[in-house]
Amino acid sequence: MSPHQSAPYPGHSLSASQHSAAEPVHADATPSEQHRICAGALDPGAIKLLNWNIQKQRHPNWHKDLSRLAHDVDLALIQEATLGPDIFSVFSSAKSHTFARGYTRANRVTGVMTLARVEHLSHRQLAIREPWLRTLKATNITTYALHGSAQTLLVINLHALNFSLGISAYLRQMNQIMALLSEHQGPVILGGDFNTWHRGRERIVKDMTGMLEMEAVNFSLDHRTRILGRHLDHVFIRGLKTMAAETHCTLSSDHNPMLITLSISKVSKVSKVSKGSE
Repeated sequence: MSPHQSAPYPGHSLSASQHSAAEPVHADATPSEQHRICAGALDPGAIKLLNWNIQKQRHPNWHKDLSRLAHDVDLALIQEATLGPDIFSVFSSAKSHTFARGYTRANRVTGVMTLARVEHLSHRQLAIREPWLRTLKATNITTYALHGSAQTLLVINLHALNFSLGISAYLRQMNQIMALLSEHQGPVILGGDFNTWHRGRERIVKDMTGMLEMEAVNFSLDHRTRILGRHLDHVFIRGLKTMAAETHCTLSSDHNPMLITLSISKVSKVSKVSKGSE
């Protein structure tokens, strides 16, 4: 099945070109060659990634555990991050902090946060409302330069809808993601809390990633959080390969963190123009 075909569902379709009636898409930067040179670049031979839903930083040991896990990562995909100085102190050496606002209550703002050792080239965000609670679920989209490569790395950090009857709203959110993935020509990391606690949701994610030729990162010892026997958190890749992957048990969140090391499968080299050419 090609990336632009639709997967059949009773009354629904999964389409790379369909956008949902969600909150507006925002962009704060457009990639340029000058920005790429200034921003720094990730090492395509080894990209260390942390993916973790930290449950709004409710537990007393979250800071200690996050500091231990994130001290040498290149990218951190955090869901249910609370915007404030506490989390920024963990990533004091990060050159890029991007945030997509989700649940907000009083003076407490939470959402998805992506942090990186290098500056991002572009940043966009998507938001869709929970059908019942009307709270926002956010998606953070960033791109990064790769050292010695003409390609850019697309990173999508997702917090999927949770409370809904049926699959319609969940499918709309996945169609947003699919449109972005279909447009990008370079390597891709799609990670986050997918809330795949129902077989219908699992099927949507499996079909979407299959249509886009993405692979799931697997774990020999898998401590990812399950509900109804199904994993909630996932990382999918395209144009990369998994060098190492592990999960950690923790009491500082209701989700367990994932640490993954990736490398680019095939680096597209930056072309050099000779002095005599135009």
